[in-house]
Amino acid sequence: MLTETVGSKLKKVMKKEIIEIKYGDLRKLTEKLIAIISEETRLPINKISLKTSINNQLGIEGDDWFVIQDRIQAEFNFDFKGFNFNEYFYEEGENVLFLPFIIFSSLFNIIEYILIFPFNRIKAKELWNNKLFKNKPDLKIEDLITSILKNEFLNKEEFEFRLI
Repeated sequence: MLTETVGSKLKKVMKKEIIEIKYGDLRKLTEKLIAIISEETRLPINKISLKTSINNQLGIEGDDWFVIQDRIQAEFNFDFKGFNFNEYFYEEGENVLFLPFIIFSSLFNIIEYILIFPFNRIKAKELWNNKLFKNKPDLKIEDLITSILKNEFLNKEEFEFRLI
């Protein structure tokens, strides 16, 4: 049973496509992309990493995403073919329909935070930082980097970088 689990994990790792890139090129791309996100969100660069979720952690929605998308297209000559906006983002004001649920959920999360904080501060911080009504998958900076390198929108989980 254990060997089957290990074997299936190895197969998943082996199925990842390898992207070969020079360290300097990857670093420049990452720094430029993070700078764009930082400028548009007015967050300090040191608060944004490869694992940062643009939609769920930074709270980018609707028109704000289109501004960032336009900047990425212009800066990297990248076409967002294969990108489904509705999979990752709500339209502007779409969450207003769920306002009663969000209020109830917020109250529940605040109570949960107060109860957890004295015992597990890391878990409490995760809870506090997560979006209250999160049901969209994360769109991470690393997904955008992978997509820019492959010139179509792809999920980072499908690839592995090999520095040359």
